[in-house]
Amino acid sequence: ERCVLCNRCVRFLSDWAGEEQLYIAGRGHNAYLTTFPGMEVTSPYSLNTVDLCPVGALTSKDFRFSTPTWFLKRTPSVCTTCSRGCSIEVDVDSRDNTVKRLRPRHNADVNGYWMCDEGRLNYGFVNTERVEGCLVDRKGNKYEASMENGINEFASALGIKGAASDAQADGGKNFAIFVSATSTLEEMYACKKLAAAYPGSLVYAVRHVTDGVEDALLRKADRHPNVHGAEMLGLKVLDFVSGDGPGIDTDIPADAVALGVGFDYDIPESLEKVFEKFSRIVMIAARESNLTRMAHVLIPGLTFAEKDGLVVNFDGHIQGLGPALDGLWDKRSPWQIVTELIKKIDGKSGLDTLSSLRTQLGKDEPAFAGVDLNNLGSTGAKSTTPANPQSQSN
Repeated sequence: ERCVLCNRCVRFLSDWAGEEQLYIAGRGHNAYLTTFPGMEVTSPYSLNTVDLCPVGALTSKDFRFSTPTWFLKRTPSVCTTCSRGCSIEVDVDSRDNTVKRLRPRHNADVNGYWMCDEGRLNYGFVNTERVEGCLVDRKGNKYEASMENGINEFASALGIKGAASDAQADGGKNFAIFVSATSTLEEMYACKKLAAAYPGSLVYAVRHVTDGVEDALLRKADRHPNVHGAEMLGLKVLDFVSGDGPGIDTDIPADAVALGVGFDYDIPESLEKVFEKFSRIVMIAARESNLTRMAHVLIPGLTFAEKDGLVVNFDGHIQGLGPALDGLWDKRSPWQIVTELIKKIDGKSGLDTLSSLRTQLGKDEPAFAGVDLNNLGSTGAKSTTPANPQSQSN
């Protein structure tokens, strides 16, 4: 009864989404909005009509009646559902600090005014199955630990002097770093710096989220927001999406240590089998999974809704995530945890703040030359420098 027959939803589905699914039936005062006979609204962009409707006649089943809109706090951010990286707003209920919906934010260079339905609805994981504190494994039993003790246990696993545990070697452990391609540019860069600070270690970016549907509008098949960022940093990209995953050396030494960063959802069994080969596993993750249950040291991470970080879409456009959730004083961003370990190795990292890390990243990585990572603006900026040729996909 609210519809004023403005025809916006009909024109959007027909002219932009290419889906003839709605029309105005009847005439005069008997006219009404409906679907074509025998059809339903199945367009993967249908929820954009909710934004277009001027009177609220069309609403989202997911959000309807969930919270009064005047309790919502809006934060500009980036959709991490695929490599398009649509500019979005994250709406958080200020009463219980939970994400309630995602909506598109205008960015002429990336997504225009729109976003797909899958991206809009891909936020539920932020509110569920969270890793709330550090856990340390002692002889098969897991105990709660402070953040500082968790980092010290991480250092101890690598034999770094000054760590809390008695098992302090002189270093030289076989160390492999696996960082999810859903992670931020800062997290990937910090992991690369850690690998450089600990001789003999390896660092990989990992594709692990199952590919989706790609179309000619916005959706990309690659469900990772930062594969291109990893390539620009020169990281080797391991692909666990197709087949049984890449060939990781089977002759992993008995004292080998693995660090996993940012594996929060859609973790394939082939990746779990790789981690099983390591004697000590350190995980920095925001959500519980089989990998966190395998971890000997578990440190809570952050989801995209809590991070202040950068991602690079498939086209080289760099944008910033915005921290939408409050009250995270007891958690640190993964890049901070990794730089704490770097500091334990060399006594200093020079990466104590986000701005200093981004400044150093711009100096170290030629692919980001000419881009001020600390001043990208609300819609980001595009890097015109090609990815590092040393980057490989396996």
